Amino acid sequence: FKLSTEVPPKAKKSSSTNLQQKEAQNSSWQQKYFVHGELSDIVADVQNQIHGCINSSVSEDIDVFLSSLHDIATAADRILHDRLSKISSMEEKVINQLIQERQDIINKILIKGRLQMDQSEEHYRKISASTRS
Repeated sequence: FKLSTEVPPKAKKSSSTNLQQKEAQNSSWQQKYFVHGELSDIVADVQNQIHGCINSSVSEDIDVFLSSLHDIATAADRILHDRLSKISSMEEKVINQLIQERQDIINKILIKGRLQMDQSEEHYRKISASTRS
């Protein structure tokens, strides 16, 4: 049995890489470290707990602005879809009303036409009857 003072490869201390931003976005920018563990897991400093975003060179103000812009775009889309559905519903009502009015006019024309045809036939029968007598 041989005793060794050398640390086995798996038990070696994790290496870390120092990452720096080339140009600071604001005065609160700090150096961040990515630590590579035994299983090559990457551990990163997470600044925004709500979104769980890894701190990057993009400033928090830009992230908040983009998030707000996304919320506004989503709300605008929802409003437009609602308006479109209301417009479509109104158009559908108007179209159905026009169809009904057209059908009513056609029915009136048919009724008047039948009445006039009946009156014309009655008139010609009277004329025919009077000429035969």
